[in-house]
Amino acid sequence: MGIITQFYRDGTNLKKGHYDEVTTEIEKLDLDLSMVKEQNAALVDNAAFNGHPKQREYLAQLEKEKEHLEGQRVQFVAKQQEFKGIYEWSQGIVQVCEWLELNLDDYCSKTLDYPKLKDVKPAPQLTEQEAAKFSEGLDEIYHNLADSQDFFSVNLILLSPTLSNLALGIS
Repeated sequence: MGIITQFYRDGTNLKKGHYDEVTTEIEKLDLDLSMVKEQNAALVDNAAFNGHPKQREYLAQLEKEKEHLEGQRVQFVAKQQEFKGIYEWSQGIVQVCEWLELNLDDYCSKTLDYPKLKDVKPAPQLTEQEAAKFSEGLDEIYHNLADSQDFFSVNLILLSPTLSNLALGIS
């Protein structure tokens, strides 16, 4: 069970990394947007530039850049929210795995009298709401494991000519 827990923990850390990367990109976009706004204000507020032949062209370019950056920001914020949701879901799955691992260790310690587990602490009791949430988490883990098993079976058949021939009915 420890291997499965660590697998989900590693996946959670990876998902957090994706969220953090997108958050950093949003911060960069915000900085770029503030610079565009400052450049715009410098062109508009400075009397020396009023009536300059290039002022209108520069303002149009800055407006176009601002719209582009704002469009990118909207996309990145949507991606950030998606990654945040996946990360939070993954944290819940890790909690389920940790709880299950504690329960299995406790059960093995009591039932098998396994010395390594003698000092294991029992898993906390769950409220009705937590039990329902953990049950959903266990269903998702089961589904993931079943998908992995299917993927493994297909790859085993595809990688082995003898098994492929057997699967196709060729002797």
